[in-house]
Amino acid sequence: MGSLTQNNTTTGTWNFVNMISGIQAVSLMLFTNILGWSADEVEVLLVDVRKEARNRDIHGYWPV
Repeated sequence: MGSLTQNNTTTGTWNFVNMISGIQAVSLMLFTNILGWSADEVEVLLVDVRKEARNRDIHGYWPV
């Protein structure tokens, strides 16, 4: 069971790194081109998104 827990931790860490590194590009395209936000407005939003993503009390799940 220990290696399964370690594997889940490693997978979760890689998932977090991938999400944080790509969220700016995806968000900028969506919010500026489609919703008409300014790049500065998107950056302000992303500050909170990154903070919430680091919150260990929030658990997001989706099928893999």
